[in-house]
Amino acid sequence: MRQYIPKVTEQHNFTDCGLYLLKYVEQFCISPPTNFESLTALNQSMGPFWVSKVDIVSMRDRIKDAILFNSKEMQAAKSASPPKPVVPKTESSMIRVFNFHTQLSEDSLPPDPTPATQPSLPEKKGSDSKEEMSIDLEEIQV
Repeated sequence: MRQYIPKVTEQHNFTDCGLYLLKYVEQFCISPPTNFESLTALNQSMGPFWVSKVDIVSMRDRIKDAILFNSKEMQAAKSASPPKPVVPKTESSMIRVFNFHTQLSEDSLPPDPTPATQPSLPEKKGSDSKEEMSIDLEEIQV
């Protein structure tokens, strides 16, 4: 099989190579060369003016428009998504934490960067070293 490397329009900067590649692939898919018998026929179908600079400018605009359109669609889909289901407060939605070694108090904890999202510690129960506390999972925002 013979190899043919056509002389094609090339970019004159270091940023448009992807645009040229996309435009060549698009053009090749729309109108592939049909006559492979002579170099003259190939040059006519895939010659240096197969892609013009105007095509590259319009390609850049089409890509920008596609990105903006898809971004708007994604934002609309995000805002239209159903809200998270609300889990009723039951005993099963609580985590029980048993601390046998240390007594915790709010003064012994490091400062919380987001105090509104974290539940506070419950008051101590009893005077022995075993402490039980419950944390409501619905109060914790991830």
